[in-house]
Formats: sequence, structure tokens, C-alpha cells
Amino acid sequence: MLTFNTAFQNKYYEPYYLELSSELRVCHHTLPPFVPLQVLLERYLYREKNVQQFLFELSNYLCSYVSRREQVNALQDNVKLVKESLQTSQSFDFVRFHLDCGTELDCGCCGKDMAEVIMTYDLKSIFPTTVKVRGREHSLKVSTDDCEYFKKMILPRAVDSMLTHM
Repeated sequence: MLTFNTAFQNKYYEPYYLELSSELRVCHHTLPPFVPLQVLLERYLYREKNVQQFLFELSNYLCSYVSRREQVNALQDNVKLVKESLQTSQSFDFVRFHLDCGTELDCGCCGKDMAEVIMTYDLKSIFPTTVKVRGREHSLKVSTDDCEYFKKMILPRAVDSMLTHM
């Protein structure tokens, strides 16, 4: 039985379990359904025979998922967040929310003084790969290459920085 512990900001969250047979076939597991377990098994265990890389990749999926989820949970403490607007996918690889900017922004989707933020993530990443921010009379697409605060900060801090620079 393999155990994968997950953590975010020095706090442990739920463990995940994977039981493999002596033939390296899955007997039981508690992994989320969006983790591509079969793909990882085929590539790293059956084809390449690289158990260490298999464990590393699987752990990366799990820790990234928990990090994204907990970043969204922490974002809910932001007073500028319109809580009813928060939408996520099950794997937290899609996050959408509205912010009360306190400025004359109008994105046409959520009213004056609001900005809509849509982010997508790679399943193995804790930072978004694309960020789209919509406000009055403009639609701004920000990639992680162009926006240091989304590359290096957890979501609540990145949103605070974004609001400061809008």
C-alpha cells in the first residue's frame, strides 16, 4: 500500500492511497478521478519501468490539486470577492470569480465596479497557465509569462496584487 501525503502552506491535508499487486496492477486506490492514473501506469511502470518517476508524477498531481483547492479556499476570505460568483471545476483546473474592485470597471458580465477573472491550470501546476481579466471596455489576457504575481504568488496574494495594479 502506497500513501501519498498532501500539504499546503505547512499544513497537512488528506492522504491518498494506492495499492498495487505484485504484477504492478491497481488493486484499490483513493485517488481523485481526474488524476490520469492509467496513463501514468502505462508510461512509467509498464513501458519505462521507472517506479520512482511514476511516484513523483502521481505525487505532483495530488499535491498540485490540493494546493489549487486550498488557494481557492483561502481566496474566499478576500473581502473583494463576490462569493456567490465563485465557480470551479472538480479538479480546480478552472476557476472563475468576480471581484468588487471599487473602481469604475464594467465588464458587461457582472456590473459596474466588478471584474471577472477566469483562470485555467495544468493539472500538475499550482499556478494558472492562463488568466483572463475582464473589466469595462477591455478584455485583458494575461499569461503567466507576462504576469509575475500569478507565477510566484499563491492565488489570494496574486489577486491582491492584481487589484493594486488595475
